[in-house]
Amino acid sequence: MKMKPKKNIFNVNDFVFAKMSGYPPWPAMVMSPNKDAPTKRKNSEWIYFYGTHSYAWIKTKNIQPYDSYKDVYKTYKKPDYKRAFKELVDIIKSMENPNYEIKITEYVPKEKRVTENNLKKYTGSVSVRTIKKPLLLKGNDIDSKKKSSKNLRKKFGICAANIYAPDIIENLINSGHSLNIWTHSFALFEELKEYSKENPSYLEIFNSPLEVVRNSDIIFSLLSDPNQPKLMIEQMGIEHLKDKGYVEMTIMAPERSREISGLVTKGGGTYLEAMMQGETVAMIAGSKDLYNECQSCFKAIVNKSELLGDDKSVGTGCMAYLNMKILRGIFLTGLLKVLLWLINVTFHWNTLVVFLKLQACLIII
Repeated sequence: MKMKPKKNIFNVNDFVFAKMSGYPPWPAMVMSPNKDAPTKRKNSEWIYFYGTHSYAWIKTKNIQPYDSYKDVYKTYKKPDYKRAFKELVDIIKSMENPNYEIKITEYVPKEKRVTENNLKKYTGSVSVRTIKKPLLLKGNDIDSKKKSSKNLRKKFGICAANIYAPDIIENLINSGHSLNIWTHSFALFEELKEYSKENPSYLEIFNSPLEVVRNSDIIFSLLSDPNQPKLMIEQMGIEHLKDKGYVEMTIMAPERSREISGLVTKGGGTYLEAMMQGETVAMIAGSKDLYNECQSCFKAIVNKSELLGDDKSVGTGCMAYLNMKILRGIFLTGLLKVLLWLINVTFHWNTLVVFLKLQACLIII
């Protein structure tokens, strides 16, 4: 008689690798769901993912014990994965100290994320600290020439709620910008809070997006959902945007960007959309004057920024970003097919090099 394979049984607080569709097995932890968590799915565990700091119900069959598989999965090379893996390793090392306290931001549904102060400690059976890659923030050694720049004397506000925000904040502070920040990430909040105590002239932390807007000349929106910016603006009131610059960096469809632009300009502000392709390029459309005022910021966070259109062309930046994503997908799909074909035929590697150069030329055209 064949024995059935033993099922993995997990407990709250267990470190694991959890597999979601489209991702490798990810460093994670089994959590106890709070009152806002979605309804439990059958044969699933409530999982907190390191690196992304997100939650999901994951089927037990897609979860593996950390200790049994850490040597197998530590070989993945993608930067986001390596950061998540290191975060979990750092936590485990820190737990050797009996006084080490682990903390976490509680799960908050999308519809509440821009309306509440979500900087509370998790109140379940354990609190888990989200130790991210430390921000490499400079202090008094910021170049004096940058301090004297006209644009750097402006106060830039950031509503930070997506995975790109920490790197952008790091680059802006290190290039001499004065920032006002709101974030619902407990880990980012704590890290920035410590820095702001030592460098109050460069950084202030606020408890709501409205406070950031009131105390800033130009506001950057870095939210995690395309519906959140409109909701945030409507709830705090468009009148608070009078004479302010508003830069939308949340990935969204052109139509949604035009809606937000309408709200900002109706409130008496100026609008710019800036869609980032990693740290390589920012595709921008909107107020040319605001674009010029933000030049020092764009130079700090991307290699190149392109103004694709004026106020009447809002949506162009979003469309360019989406087209670039589609083009990249088509290129990678075609490349994969060619490589599979080359495996089955006799060829010289020079042939592959010529093919790749041709593809690069076509993309540029």
